Amino acid sequence: MLYPVILAGGSGTRLWPLSRRFKPKQFIAFENNLSLFQETILRIPDCEDPIIVCNQNHRFHVSDQLQEIKKTSNGVILEPFSKNTTAAITVSAIRALDLCEESVLLILSSDHLIGDIKQFHNSIKLGYELALDNKLVAFGAHPENPETGYGYINCEPDNKENFSKIKKFIEKPDLKHAKVFCNSKDFFWNCGIFMFKADFFIDQIKNYERLIYENCKDAYAKSIIDGSFYMLNEESYSLNKNISIDYALMERTSEACMVKLNTQWQDVGSWESFWKSKHKNKDLNYLQGNIYTQNVQDSLIYGSKKLIAASDLEDILVIDTDDALLVARKSESQNIKSIVENLSIENKDELLFHSRVTRPWGYFQTLDFAEGYKVKRLIINSMSKISLQKHNFRSEHWVVIRGEASVTLEKEIFKLSQNESIFIPIGKIHRLENKTNEILEIIEVQTGMRVDEDDIERLEDDYQRI
Repeated sequence: MLYPVILAGGSGTRLWPLSRRFKPKQFIAFENNLSLFQETILRIPDCEDPIIVCNQNHRFHVSDQLQEIKKTSNGVILEPFSKNTTAAITVSAIRALDLCEESVLLILSSDHLIGDIKQFHNSIKLGYELALDNKLVAFGAHPENPETGYGYINCEPDNKENFSKIKKFIEKPDLKHAKVFCNSKDFFWNCGIFMFKADFFIDQIKNYERLIYENCKDAYAKSIIDGSFYMLNEESYSLNKNISIDYALMERTSEACMVKLNTQWQDVGSWESFWKSKHKNKDLNYLQGNIYTQNVQDSLIYGSKKLIAASDLEDILVIDTDDALLVARKSESQNIKSIVENLSIENKDELLFHSRVTRPWGYFQTLDFAEGYKVKRLIINSMSKISLQKHNFRSEHWVVIRGEASVTLEKEIFKLSQNESIFIPIGKIHRLENKTNEILEIIEVQTGMRVDEDDIERLEDDYQRI
């Protein structure tokens, strides 16, 4: 039985500021109603429901987006932190063997673009036959350009059976080597797609990286199970080596081979690769939003609400969101990762959250903020509530705009209707709840020494966030 495994744990730092730590690129709908994660789910062949691996902070994005496309899973494995693809795939294989002793895994990343879905399925069929014959199958695409942001697979020449033995993996080469690889028939983009029998994979991992297997087995066995969610044991999982499946296994085993994807493939790993994936106008510009250009070529301008006017520019990247603006040279967009790393040292909220942040009870949107205060709009879904909590550095003032609120403040409960308000002092235990079948809308004004998202102490929570 074929079980897709969707690896959705990436942080997407090179697509900042649209991609944020708590809502990375795979969960963003860039220009239509589907996210990259949802497109990945919808393109898998007819098989069992997928096993999904993601960061524990993204669990509600996964559940919400599965619900939106009316899909279910065979378990969502929550990593406390990323330990690269070897650990993620190993724990997925352990989960799959729980479901079926004869399971075959199709490993897919959640942030790829695939051109011809029929050809993609044909390649998967060939990989499936090889996997049944105890092969560890990687999938590669012939390079369309000398891309320095992708890894490469060096293979032996094609044989008559339409697959090749793997010589080695090359991680993101410089431009000189990428040009050589692009002109060779023996080098392919590493698509990060793999297929193998779960039991055979486990046997191989035990042989080459036994400690990773033991740590993953222990982390899975000690999981906290909440419905379809498996919260891996943090202590056991932390012991794993941070290593990709390419180097931990595929390059070392004699059973690895590569099947070519006979379709367009792209990893949306940077703004330049995003630009390459889009249909551009006659000036080679990709424009989204309320954009006016004058003598602009070879550029990407992505706007939110405001008018953006650009003049006399070339090879420029402009990404505008509600709370952050990025301007860079498009051809150097790989360097955005270092910007994010430097901003991270300063603990910028703009790296973590969008102005609108999804929560399991609804969402909040930051309307204004400065030192000492923040103003938010809260939407509480019907029959939903926030955690029972308190804050050590801020007070809050809630005003009901729409609906009816049930507010717990210490040991008292208050009912608030439209235009009514309540003050929550610093350090007081409180909870906001919507007990009706209608949406509850609140304006929240925070004031205090700190008004960041870390100042929260949860005492009770329906969503296992304590």
